[in-house]
Amino acid sequence: MEPNLLFYVAFSFLLVHEMDAVKQKEWRMLPGFSKLNKKTAQQLFVTLHIPVYISLLYALIFEESNRSTLIIILDGFFIIHLGLHLLFIKHQMNSFKTIFSKMYIAVPAILGGLDLLYFP
Repeated sequence: MEPNLLFYVAFSFLLVHEMDAVKQKEWRMLPGFSKLNKKTAQQLFVTLHIPVYISLLYALIFEESNRSTLIIILDGFFIIHLGLHLLFIKHQMNSFKTIFSKMYIAVPAILGGLDLLYFP
């Protein structure tokens, strides 16, 4: 398997999770967002993803000298992200209940961990 294929599959699952996070209204579990009205919280949650996506995609595509470091950081983030979801699993506003929602969260952590183990 191509070394970075694990990472790119994991990254794709995380992006799909973020789409699912909008559907599941993930912002309701986030400190600060839960105090905003529904429309404002949703717009802010979605809008804040734009600079993150631009930065990540730009770095992955054009910053060849830093790509390996970014991949290692993101692989670690995928694992931490799963941990955060496990921490909030009993949160009253957690609606990530379907097998698909859980898969979109767990697969990046599993693949990110494998990527760190086998392709450091």
